[in-house]
Amino acid sequence: MAEPCRPSPPAVTGLAGSDTVASLGTITCSTTATSTSPVIASPYYPSSCSVVDANYSPITDVSGTVQVTPAPLTITANKQSKNYGVALALGTTAFTTSTLYNGNTVTSVTLTSTGAAAAAAPGTYSIVPSAAVGTGLTNYTITFVNGTLTVSALEITPLNAFGTVYLNGVGLQLITLTNKGTTGFTISGLSITAPGNALADYLTANITLCPPMIEKLPATLPAGKSCTIGVGIHPTVNIFSPIASTATFMIADTAAGNPHSFPLTALVIDPLASFNASGLSSGKLTFPTTPVSSTNTVSITVTNSGKSQLIFGTPAISGSGDFTVVTGTSTCIGATVQPAGMCVINVKFAPTKSGTFTGTLTINDNANPTVENNPQTITLSGTT
Repeated sequence: MAEPCRPSPPAVTGLAGSDTVASLGTITCSTTATSTSPVIASPYYPSSCSVVDANYSPITDVSGTVQVTPAPLTITANKQSKNYGVALALGTTAFTTSTLYNGNTVTSVTLTSTGAAAAAAPGTYSIVPSAAVGTGLTNYTITFVNGTLTVSALEITPLNAFGTVYLNGVGLQLITLTNKGTTGFTISGLSITAPGNALADYLTANITLCPPMIEKLPATLPAGKSCTIGVGIHPTVNIFSPIASTATFMIADTAAGNPHSFPLTALVIDPLASFNASGLSSGKLTFPTTPVSSTNTVSITVTNSGKSQLIFGTPAISGSGDFTVVTGTSTCIGATVQPAGMCVINVKFAPTKSGTFTGTLTINDNANPTVENNPQTITLSGTT
């Protein structure tokens, strides 16, 4: 049963004179139905009553049935809001319910609204709930109540577009605010705030205002007008890719659905390449003396001493044709090396004539350019 039992008085026939049901002794009724009996089993629960009264004999009990009727259940879609130009996923859990009994649940509801599309004009729209999913819902008569979706006149572009930034580097994102409504609204504050895991990475003090329309706050952004904010990042918090460094940009304004916010996200990387090889010193690799028509191969070990993935392209050699990269055994070519990981570049010196030879090994990777040159170069030298 969807809610507690509320038994009705039994029907009594055959009373004499002025006797009423109240004139009888205590009437005791019983049924196999309980507060947890489901609606779907109705009306199959036998019900019987008994009473002892000296004025009546015999007293015959005629069994009845218990009808378990559905309890009322109201499911209401929650209010939601979005900025113009952004498609909104309404989800399946933004709703509230009236009382449920006996551990019954509503786990999801289908939510639809014409205002959820990116192109929906500023205004208010109904959020229509339907198709509830859960446990024990056959015990209820469900009433769905629409919620309200507010589409703000404020359009923010682009969203969440810092991309990849090197540790201790500087990034700048230009964000355009556009009033898509028919009347102006006032912007009174711009700030960087929680939620986020790297608020200190984003340069709160360096948020620009919104020229040409807004050069001091508070100010009005007229209908149909746009302005651009510059937001900077200087990552130092040490949250590295693939985990994103995040914060929230907050706009205090008078547009519908205010205040407005959007996420700031950057992937901070810090790959560093350290080189080690026999004969390598100060960026110069000197091969042992090598006879003509002989070869010497030196293995250069590259260690990722940074805190995010070191990604290699294909190393190249310029200069004398007597130096080559041994592609079959050079594991750095096209490799992705994790922090503290290693790979090797094997370079072969094979002089075809007598003399002194030089070349340059160029290593293409994504090493942090604020710490070391990128691409890295190693001068090659060999004699016969």
